[in-house]
This record gives sequence, structure tokens and C-alpha cells, in this order.
Amino acid sequence: MGKEGTLYLLNRSKMGHLCSSCTSRDTQIVQELQRAVGLETGSLIYWNGRVYSSGMGAPIMAWSLSNGLLSNAPVDQSVKVTGGHSPVLSANGTTNGILWQLQGPGTTTSSPLQAFDAITLRRIYDAAQSAGRDSLPPFPHFAQLMGVNGKVYVGTNSSLVVFGLL
Repeated sequence: MGKEGTLYLLNRSKMGHLCSSCTSRDTQIVQELQRAVGLETGSLIYWNGRVYSSGMGAPIMAWSLSNGLLSNAPVDQSVKVTGGHSPVLSANGTTNGILWQLQGPGTTTSSPLQAFDAITLRRIYDAAQSAGRDSLPPFPHFAQLMGVNGKVYVGTNSSLVVFGLL
């Protein structure tokens, strides 16, 4: 995936190398979806035959993966989010998938954590609506989430914050 928002599907058996007999560039690219996702896209996530993408100021999008190719257009997408951080997905195997996204640059004291149903990409949680209960201290520019055993962990500039069921 490029910073300009292009998705590349590569052949893992042919990751480029020198190809003196190739007639075109980038022969390892199986599929290329130009400007399909937001700029400066975070890491991709795979779950249940779907690939999820997120980018600056773009919706989170779900692409189906079938027969080794991505769908040409997203099969679902969320509302527009500010992005900036790679999402994580928590699930109970192949059910109850939740996509967690840390929004914004991390310079505010209100929590930018949001969660989306992994099937519909409908927002199911927004920490900003918790009346301050779920606020975060400032966090680093490249902050990442981690999901383990039903909890979501966020490293901030001064602490580790854990979100879970009340």
C-alpha cells in the first residue's frame, strides 16, 4: 500500500527480485487499486475473508478477498474518520468482530478511541460520548493499539491505558 492510497496485492512467491527478462515493471503485483483508500493509510487487517483499510480523513473500508483477488470496490465502509493510526480487530474466532480505531494526532485530553462492528462497519462505541470516563492523556504520534483477551491497550506519553468491559 502506498501513501497515496493505492492498494497493491502481491504474489508472495514472487516478491520482485531482479527480473532481466520482464517486459513490464513490478511483475510481482497481482492487483493494483489506485487511490482506493485514504492518504497515509495505516496497516491492513485481514479477518473472515475481508481486508480492512483506514486512512487520513477517509472511511474505514472493508474489501472482500476471494480467489486471491480483492473486490474492485469496498463491500462496506464506515463514516468518515480522522484516522492517523492503524486499527486493530478483536473477535471471538470468526464471530463478534470489533474494529478499534484511535483517531487524531493524540494531542487532546478527550479520548479519540472508537469501535466499529467488523461486519457492517457501523460505529458501536465512541469514547468521546463517555462523559470523560474514557479520556486519554496525550499519546505519541505513532501510537498503536493492542487487543488482548477482550481488552484494548493504548500506550500514552506517560501511561498505559486499558479499556475493557465495566
